[in-house]
Amino acid sequence: FVGDMGGQVWRFHINNGETGAALITPAGNGNNGVFADIGGAGEANARRFYHEPEMALITINGSTVLTVNIGSGYRGHPLNKVIQDRFYSFRTDKLVKGSANEGTFTESSLYDATANLLQTGTAAEQASAETNFNGVNGGWYIRMAGEGEKVLARALVANGAVLFSTYEPRSNPNSCKASLGISRAYSVKLRNATAVTDTRFVETNATSLPSNPQIYCAGDACWVYHDPSQLVPLTPGDGNEPPEACETSANPDKCRCDANPNCIWMPVTPRLYWIDEE
Repeated sequence: FVGDMGGQVWRFHINNGETGAALITPAGNGNNGVFADIGGAGEANARRFYHEPEMALITINGSTVLTVNIGSGYRGHPLNKVIQDRFYSFRTDKLVKGSANEGTFTESSLYDATANLLQTGTAAEQASAETNFNGVNGGWYIRMAGEGEKVLARALVANGAVLFSTYEPRSNPNSCKASLGISRAYSVKLRNATAVTDTRFVETNATSLPSNPQIYCAGDACWVYHDPSQLVPLTPGDGNEPPEACETSANPDKCRCDANPNCIWMPVTPRLYWIDEE
């Protein structure tokens, strides 16, 4: 999978063991290679993909589905405020190349999850949203609400959530000083685009364009973060310290990790070694 600056995502199947023209089989409509095409007419729809997509498998109603996650943003012109950018989570049940035409996804193929109706809507709106999220082909997208807000870094999927960072340019009233703009850290559930915690995003302390979300592991605890400031240890009195019960729990480290939304408890998997003897 690869995105391009025309708002397209391409997919090519690599046929192991083949050579020459048989080595690669394009996906898309009529095997043209285009997995998704979300660009449109006019400057506002001139969305661009600068980064590679993040792929992850999920299970929808017993079916294994491949998700392709990528955000649009004009990295070559981060101050642009005309283009209406999005974050996309495409999904397909075609894990390998088959004989059927795979087709090409467009924005109309996806569910608009911007309003987060599954968490904030009426009972009828929640039911409708759940029906859309149960689809195995299509996916969802979120419109960037800030003026000129755009995705300028690769996404990351971890523990059932997709993390991505955005940048919104802002003007500085003091013409002699540069404006840093606003960086936002999004964390939403991969399956239904709902917020992992209380809100979908928080503003970070980044002083430059946002970088790729990262995973940092120490022992059995892994920290999933957008900005290094989220790795600062919790200090007593900041209102976010771990529960006192963690000091006497059977596993204090796990208790502290469970109390922090940026931490994922991932016990180390025992390693297995073997030797093939001829």
